[in-house]
Amino acid sequence: MKKAMNICKLISCIALAMLTAVMVVGTTFSWYDRTQDVDSTKYSSLQYTREGKVNGKEATFATYQGTVDNGKISYAEAPLATNAQVEVPAGEAFYFKTLITNGNYGTSSVALYLDDTNSYGNINIGIQSLEKTYKSYKSGDVLCIEDFITMDSQQTVEVYWFVKAESAVTLDLSQMYLVYN
Repeated sequence: MKKAMNICKLISCIALAMLTAVMVVGTTFSWYDRTQDVDSTKYSSLQYTREGKVNGKEATFATYQGTVDNGKISYAEAPLATNAQVEVPAGEAFYFKTLITNGNYGTSSVALYLDDTNSYGNINIGIQSLEKTYKSYKSGDVLCIEDFITMDSQQTVEVYWFVKAESAVTLDLSQMYLVYN
């Protein structure tokens, strides 16, 4: 019995020594330098590019200009021309309503953008309906007015939005477009 006990102690000591050796050897390699050798000439950075402004698939849109009278916003009966240039005074909110109509295409998800060719400095866009957001943009950014608008076949969605800029801005609405998500 005593001999069996000694063999158990010996096996336990050997197992403990092996476990200690594995742990010591495994952790000694952690002192290797883990910094990455990044040479900017070898690698190109990831960049996002927007391709394909899609205006097809039977979805159309029209934008109406709003005026404020005693805190109530009313919109023009006729839409702005597709090549309209709208002067937005500094520090004032300028209101718009865009009607997006889906044709017979079926259920669609679209986004409404204003291209970055507008030179506008710092600008804020507020969405009053579908979602209520207030976003800040700087010149050169692509202005996403509303994203993920889901429409059924032959449905019209109204997007109410406003623009407020730090300095006077001219918005070129001919650069407004739909993108299918």
